[in-house]
Amino acid sequence: MSAYLDQVTRQRDEAQQQLRDAESARDGAYRERAHLVAWLAALYPSVLVPAPDVEDDGWQIVYLAVGAHHQFSWHIAPTDTDLFDHVERVNPTDPRAQWDGHTTEQKYEAIRAEPAAIRTAMGLAQQIRTDTARMILDDTIDALLAWIGGSPTRALLLRLACRARIHNRICWGNPACPRYGRRKR
Repeated sequence: MSAYLDQVTRQRDEAQQQLRDAESARDGAYRERAHLVAWLAALYPSVLVPAPDVEDDGWQIVYLAVGAHHQFSWHIAPTDTDLFDHVERVNPTDPRAQWDGHTTEQKYEAIRAEPAAIRTAMGLAQQIRTDTARMILDDTIDALLAWIGGSPTRALLLRLACRARIHNRICWGNPACPRYGRRKR
């Protein structure tokens, strides 16, 4: 009987250790996620509010306003709130701390779409910079040719040469550029 009790006690101890290991791994994953959410909270308007749907003390919810149409929220464990010292604490009645009804699936779908939107915006910004540089260049060339004199053909050749030179400098090694993006410096 004693051997049987020893075996049961050993199995119980092993099961308890496995449970502690699993909880430690889970808590580590939550801590890692909390680091990423805290980083996002530094990039986007965000607030922290006590979690009304969790009975244990200290749980918080962080709400992020991403763009005009997305709200992201996560529950934050009491052990992770130190990562959110930079986030404004508000009371549960604050309008910024009202859940908009998004599901976890909708939240992560919006997160997956965000890099494409950022790449599109960066491409547009690059195009605006390029177009602005072209306008400034054209004005400068017109002023230079008016000062030194030159034919329309000479002006066109000068514009094309300068644009090609500027394009090479802007886009060399830029993966967004279809002409020069694949080359390496």
